[in-house]
Amino acid sequence: MTSRGEEIRHGLSAASKAVRFQRDALPVFNDSNRAVLISFWALPLFVGLHVMTSVFAGEILTAASTIEGVTEVAKERPAGEMTPVIAVLSLIVRWLFPLVIAYEMARGMAVTRTWPRYVVAANWCAVLQVLPITIGAVVMQLVGAPPAALQVLLFVTMIWVIAVDWFVAKWALGITGKQATVLLIMMLASDAVLTQITAAILT
Repeated sequence: MTSRGEEIRHGLSAASKAVRFQRDALPVFNDSNRAVLISFWALPLFVGLHVMTSVFAGEILTAASTIEGVTEVAKERPAGEMTPVIAVLSLIVRWLFPLVIAYEMARGMAVTRTWPRYVVAANWCAVLQVLPITIGAVVMQLVGAPPAALQVLLFVTMIWVIAVDWFVAKWALGITGKQATVLLIMMLASDAVLTQITAAILT
């Protein structure tokens, strides 16, 4: 049995190929119950990267994003004790909800056997998907880049992340391109609802 550290390194290594659209990376993800549980170590890494982005950008990230971080809209919010807590809780809910949607859709298509592999792939890919935003925010803060530059980065990253999410859904679940598109639309729609709820709480 591999150690937790080895499993994490394995997951991130496979994810580094998946986010570059290498189809042979998907079978590399382990689909055991242990691998699924360990893949949720990606969650604190994901939240940590968002917090780091928030600190260096001088803003609290709240806004439209998929659970894996499809897009972030950085907005200044009035200081408040609960605002960071709600923002973090929002990220966690947005992380978990698409996994539930994917399971329900996989059950409807009788492919639940591939769902564990999808969870592992989606979790580790999410960390690498948010990494460019974090690095970009840090660099732009250090060089004093205008906010518009960050918005451009967010837009470009959003397109890439959506493409990766579609790719992972299609090949990890073993579904058709049309089915992956429907799944992605359902995830984005649910995230839009969660975004409105979070925005209402924070304003």
